[in-house]
Amino acid sequence: MVLAQKSSTGQATTLLYCPLPAAADDLWQRIRLGFRLNTPEKPRVEREISWYASHPDYLERIEERALPYLYFIVEQVEQRGLPME
Repeated sequence: MVLAQKSSTGQATTLLYCPLPAAADDLWQRIRLGFRLNTPEKPRVEREISWYASHPDYLERIEERALPYLYFIVEQVEQRGLPME
């Protein structure tokens, strides 16, 4: 994982490079370890979370469609130091 910050000139400056632990061989584990955003406790967010929790078949379809691209996306997100969400 790379943590970066924009300098006063607007260019990204690498602050820290942290490779993920060896235990993160599983792609979904790598994704979970990269979560950094807080989930706001708002009714709309709670409704969306509840909907996804009650429709696991939909999440399975999304996973199946995304799988060919997911490794590439995870690599790119890690290289840019972005939250995995």
